[in-house]
Amino acid sequence: LDWEIDYFFPEEGKEKSYAELYNIIIKMQETNNPLLLRKIWKRAMEILGKAIGNGLTAGVSPKNQAGAAIFLAGSTEDPPIPLDFVVAYCDSKKKNIIPHIKKFNTVLCSKCKSSKSLKDCSHIDNL
Repeated sequence: LDWEIDYFFPEEGKEKSYAELYNIIIKMQETNNPLLLRKIWKRAMEILGKAIGNGLTAGVSPKNQAGAAIFLAGSTEDPPIPLDFVVAYCDSKKKNIIPHIKKFNTVLCSKCKSSKSLKDCSHIDNL
Protein backbone atom coordinates (compact mmCIF):
# COMPACT_ATOMS: atom_id res chain seq x y z
CA LEU A 1 0.00 0.00 0.00
CA ASP A 2 1.17 3.53 -0.81
CA TRP A 3 0.74 4.84 2.69
CA GLU A 4 3.02 2.15 4.12
CA ILE A 5 5.96 2.93 1.83
CA ASP A 6 7.11 5.88 3.96
CA TYR A 7 7.07 3.65 7.02
CA PHE A 8 9.39 1.10 5.48
CA PHE A 9 11.80 3.75 4.20
CA PRO A 10 11.80 6.57 6.76
CA GLU A 11 14.45 9.26 6.72
CA GLU A 12 17.40 8.46 8.94
CA GLY A 13 16.94 9.61 12.53
CA LYS A 14 13.14 9.59 12.33
CA GLU A 15 12.64 5.83 12.58
CA LYS A 16 11.28 5.70 16.13
CA SER A 17 8.72 8.45 15.64
CA TYR A 18 7.45 7.04 12.38
CA ALA A 19 7.43 3.48 13.73
CA GLU A 20 5.34 4.63 16.69
CA LEU A 21 2.97 6.49 14.37
CA TYR A 22 2.60 3.36 12.27
CA ASN A 23 1.96 1.12 15.32
CA ILE A 24 -0.72 3.44 16.69
CA ILE A 25 -2.52 3.70 13.34
CA ILE A 26 -2.46 -0.10 12.95
CA LYS A 27 -4.04 -0.48 16.42
CA MET A 28 -6.70 2.08 15.52
CA GLN A 29 -7.49 0.32 12.25
CA GLU A 30 -8.44 -2.89 14.01
CA THR A 31 -11.67 -1.35 15.31
CA ASN A 32 -12.19 1.75 13.15
CA ASN A 33 -12.54 2.91 9.55
CA PRO A 34 -9.30 1.91 7.76
CA LEU A 35 -9.82 4.30 4.83
CA LEU A 36 -10.20 7.30 7.13
CA LEU A 37 -7.16 6.22 9.12
CA ARG A 38 -5.04 5.94 5.97
CA LYS A 39 -5.89 9.56 5.19
CA ILE A 40 -5.04 10.55 8.76
CA TRP A 41 -1.81 8.50 8.58
CA LYS A 42 -0.66 10.42 5.51
CA ARG A 43 -1.51 13.80 7.06
CA ALA A 44 0.11 12.81 10.38
CA MET A 45 3.30 11.84 8.54
CA GLU A 46 3.42 15.30 6.97
CA ILE A 47 2.79 16.99 10.33
CA LEU A 48 5.46 14.91 12.03
CA GLY A 49 7.90 15.70 9.23
CA LYS A 50 7.29 19.45 9.63
CA ALA A 51 7.65 19.23 13.41
CA ILE A 52 10.91 17.28 13.10
CA GLY A 53 12.16 19.66 10.40
CA ASN A 54 11.53 22.63 12.68
CA GLY A 55 13.29 21.04 15.65
CA LEU A 56 10.15 20.64 17.77
CA THR A 57 10.65 16.99 18.68
CA ALA A 58 13.90 17.07 20.65
CA GLY A 59 13.41 15.34 23.99
CA VAL A 60 9.82 14.30 23.18
CA SER A 61 8.94 10.63 23.42
CA PRO A 62 8.01 9.04 20.07
CA LYS A 63 4.57 8.09 21.50
CA ASN A 64 3.79 11.69 22.35
CA GLN A 65 5.10 12.89 18.98
CA ALA A 66 2.88 10.38 17.20
CA GLY A 67 -0.13 11.18 19.38
CA ALA A 68 0.17 14.91 18.72
CA ALA A 69 0.53 14.36 14.97
CA ILE A 70 -2.44 11.98 14.81
CA PHE A 71 -4.63 14.34 16.83
CA LEU A 72 -3.79 17.30 14.60
CA ALA A 73 -4.32 15.22 11.47
CA GLY A 74 -7.69 14.01 12.73
CA SER A 75 -8.81 17.43 13.91
CA THR A 76 -9.75 18.44 10.37
CA GLU A 77 -12.11 15.49 9.90
CA ASP A 78 -15.87 15.78 10.26
CA PRO A 79 -16.40 15.01 13.08
CA PRO A 80 -12.95 15.71 14.50
CA ILE A 81 -11.16 12.87 16.25
CA PRO A 82 -11.24 13.60 20.00
CA LEU A 83 -8.03 13.64 22.00
CA ASP A 84 -9.39 10.98 24.38
CA PHE A 85 -9.67 8.60 21.42
CA VAL A 86 -6.07 9.23 20.35
CA VAL A 87 -4.76 8.92 23.91
CA ALA A 88 -6.46 5.54 24.31
CA TYR A 89 -4.32 4.13 21.51
CA CYS A 90 -1.09 6.01 22.32
CA ASP A 91 -0.48 4.46 25.71
CA SER A 92 0.17 7.95 27.06
CA LYS A 93 -1.70 10.67 28.95
CA LYS A 94 -3.47 13.82 27.77
CA LYS A 95 -1.24 16.01 29.90
CA ASN A 96 1.81 14.59 28.11
CA ILE A 97 0.44 15.07 24.59
CA ILE A 98 -1.29 18.48 24.83
CA PRO A 99 1.93 20.58 25.07
CA HIS A 100 3.25 18.90 21.92
CA ILE A 101 -0.02 19.44 20.07
CA LYS A 102 0.29 23.14 20.82
CA LYS A 103 3.97 23.19 19.87
CA PHE A 104 3.47 21.25 16.61
CA ASN A 105 0.48 23.41 15.73
CA THR A 106 2.65 26.54 15.63
CA VAL A 107 4.27 25.26 12.41
CA LEU A 108 0.89 24.37 10.90
CA CYS A 109 -1.37 27.29 11.71
CA SER A 110 -0.63 30.88 10.72
CA LYS A 111 -3.02 32.13 13.45
CA CYS A 112 -1.00 30.33 16.11
CA LYS A 113 2.25 31.88 14.91
CA SER A 114 0.94 35.40 15.27
CA SER A 115 -1.29 34.93 18.30
CA LYS A 116 -0.23 34.79 21.93
CA SER A 117 -3.25 32.63 22.66
CA LEU A 118 -3.95 29.31 20.95
CA LYS A 119 -7.66 29.63 21.76
CA ASP A 120 -8.33 31.10 18.29
CA CYS A 121 -7.11 28.01 16.51
CA SER A 122 -9.68 25.48 15.30
CA HIS A 123 -7.16 22.63 15.66
CA ILE A 124 -7.31 22.73 19.43
CA ASP A 125 -10.98 23.41 20.06
CA ASN A 126 -11.57 19.93 21.43
CA LEU A 127 -8.63 19.63 23.84
